[in-house]
Amino acid sequence: MKYSILASIFLCVGSSIWAQDVAQSYEQLRRIRAQTLGVTGGISITNNLYTSSGISPRRDKFQWLINMNTSFDFLGVNAPFALNFSDGNQQFNLPAYTFMGISPTYKWATLHLGDRNLLFSRYTLSNINFTGVGFELKPKKWRVSAMMGRLRRAVAEDLNSRQMLDPGYQRKGWGLKLGYGDRDFSIDLILFGAQDDPSSIPTPTVADVLPAENVVIGLKGTKTLMQKILIDFDFARSALNQDRRLDETTIGFSGVQHSILGIFTPNESAVFGNAANIGVNYRAKLYNLRLGYERIDRGFKTLGALFFNSDIQNITGQVSTQLFQNKVSLGFNGGIQRSNLDDEERTSSDRVIAAINLSYAPTEKLFLNTSYSNFENTTKLRAQDDPLSPIDSIFLAQVTKSFNISSTYLLRQEFNPASVSFMFNTQSANSIENDEVLEDAKSNFYNALASYNQKWDLPKLNFTGSLGLNQSDFGEIKTRTLSTTASLGKVIMEDRLDVSLRITQSNVRMNQSAADNVWAIGMNGALQLPHNQGLSASLNILRRSGTINDSPSFSEIYGDIRYTYRFATQARIFKTKPEIEADEQ
Repeated sequence: MKYSILASIFLCVGSSIWAQDVAQSYEQLRRIRAQTLGVTGGISITNNLYTSSGISPRRDKFQWLINMNTSFDFLGVNAPFALNFSDGNQQFNLPAYTFMGISPTYKWATLHLGDRNLLFSRYTLSNINFTGVGFELKPKKWRVSAMMGRLRRAVAEDLNSRQMLDPGYQRKGWGLKLGYGDRDFSIDLILFGAQDDPSSIPTPTVADVLPAENVVIGLKGTKTLMQKILIDFDFARSALNQDRRLDETTIGFSGVQHSILGIFTPNESAVFGNAANIGVNYRAKLYNLRLGYERIDRGFKTLGALFFNSDIQNITGQVSTQLFQNKVSLGFNGGIQRSNLDDEERTSSDRVIAAINLSYAPTEKLFLNTSYSNFENTTKLRAQDDPLSPIDSIFLAQVTKSFNISSTYLLRQEFNPASVSFMFNTQSANSIENDEVLEDAKSNFYNALASYNQKWDLPKLNFTGSLGLNQSDFGEIKTRTLSTTASLGKVIMEDRLDVSLRITQSNVRMNQSAADNVWAIGMNGALQLPHNQGLSASLNILRRSGTINDSPSFSEIYGDIRYTYRFATQARIFKTKPEIEADEQ
């Protein structure tokens, strides 16, 4: 039923697009011989190289990467296109991948094809990648968005894989958002659904992975009062079958609150939950004030987001201001957080949460910044940043407390500028496994860095020297690293060639006894070629020796060679008769 509804919407939208601006479209088609096709973008081809001695190789010896971004502009239609391709990875049992997508736009209509992402709301579809089709329509005050496609590829259980990737069923999803409004008032109704395919992989034998099915309905909006008060809200209700293979049941699950408008059918593993976020913002001349309330039930979960905490309630206040002629910027966000909302656990936690940020610039040469936070939040590392990982794998880490302080002092600003800087950061974090926070796996990290930067204008030379200290405490394992780095950069060949050399020496000590010494040398070069072309190369040499865990000494050499080309052109599709005659002559 839901697929029929979405298909009907696509057909209706297609008809409405063709019905709009008929006169203007006809005029453009009538003058099509005078229209030009604009093409802009760039392409890069990279070859990664690697070799090692003393240890088993941790990468492939060779790997190709192709990245392309292009935008077409014709008859008022703008269509950005992206392509990422990598060859197969033999050493680490990872597949070759192709990642591409296009999003043509004409006035208020955008069509998404291929690998794209959309944001409906935080509690429904929240910028998670999908491979499929979607669209966004924004005629005047109306908004219509929809998508359908694959949210996750199937990953079979592989106990011999070096990555130890968790298995996962192929996941498909769909979504629809209908909205109306402007800056003073807006409201959106959202439907999102996703389901795993139980036949996409063999049943895992070790990992506890179940094929799930999920439907979420959401309502979000904003309202401005008296030009200074802004009220925003975001509500959602989730229905989740944790194992869609189980038998359907209606015992205890009757009513529209469990069927989600007739779209969801609960089974024996069904769980339900609500999420709500309400905020009141007051904007004054010298400060901004916000009061917020958020509650997420234990059973709430959406398969359209990477991760967020459930069974939590936050009551917060936020204020930001600038003082002393904008030399001081102050931001504060604090409140009370409570867990175990349904009293199903023996223990509950109530704590004060706060985030403070203070920036101070007493002079034009000195900058100070400090911040503290004990809010729980998540950080994702996209595998696209790591060519040795599949494109849609995800790593998550959760920070529960963090403190940062940094300062920069400009020794000279005009001729041969120089500066010194200092940074200190500490974090208390815990791990996430199978979407569950491991409270007993907490760790502490400390980082300190002092650096000196010098630039000489006439010889076009840059120098950076730094001293860094890093310490991590994970249970009974304590690791401390002291690093010294020096780097030198030079621009030559009439500013067309940029070369640099970096040397780092690190002493790594574990539990105050065993120690390793690490030398790392990096060389980089970037050459600007004619006709918007570029060629760059990097080479890194790493040598590690010591006694930590009785590991042998080893060396690694890795680098890359990259070719880039940027283009921008305007081409006429159809030539006029005089132009054809001129070409013939």
